[in-house]
Amino acid sequence: MPGRTPKIGNIGHDQFTLPSSIRVQAVIIHRAFVREVLQTIGAVMAILVSIFLAIRVVKILQDAVEGDVPLESIFTILILKLITHFNIIIPLVMFVSVLLVQNRWSRDNETIVIKACGVSAKTFLKPASILVLIMGIITGLFSLYLGPLSAHIGKNIEIDFRNRSDISGVVPGVFTETRSGQGVYFVEAFNQDIKQYKDVFVYNGGEKEGVVVANNGFK
Repeated sequence: MPGRTPKIGNIGHDQFTLPSSIRVQAVIIHRAFVREVLQTIGAVMAILVSIFLAIRVVKILQDAVEGDVPLESIFTILILKLITHFNIIIPLVMFVSVLLVQNRWSRDNETIVIKACGVSAKTFLKPASILVLIMGIITGLFSLYLGPLSAHIGKNIEIDFRNRSDISGVVPGVFTETRSGQGVYFVEAFNQDIKQYKDVFVYNGGEKEGVVVANNGFK
């Protein structure tokens, strides 16, 4: 009987150290999960962004050929369009990345090994929630600030180009219709040296109908 006493003490010691070892294993597994999800996010993001750019560049080039956007601003407009769609792309990338990692772990029987180590599937809720929270903050930033700002800048580029196109087509002494067909320009003369128009008349027949008359105007 006295010889069994150390054995009982060892069993009690193992019972207390077992939960600690499981926690260490869980931390290691969670770090591996987060690392693989982030790596997968990078790959999926690159693929989706490439597809988006390939589709949008065709539309923007078509607009440039038709004279709706400036050729020198195609790349800028393309990036601005991409930023406005990040609030949709980011949640999709996050969802697909988590599914891909879980599917790979299941296919390689890694989930069985994890359960054999005593790590429950419920413990993955914490690292997954942290990733979702971070992605949610980034998505909110694009949705509430960066997206609308990019859309506003892109719209201003297109409007400025159309206005410059209308002005460049004005011929002194001739009434010139705007590209939209809702307005008319007229200038009496144009000084090429100082880029100045003389006796300017502008009629806008759009939503805000009005007439602008000025003695001088600058290009």
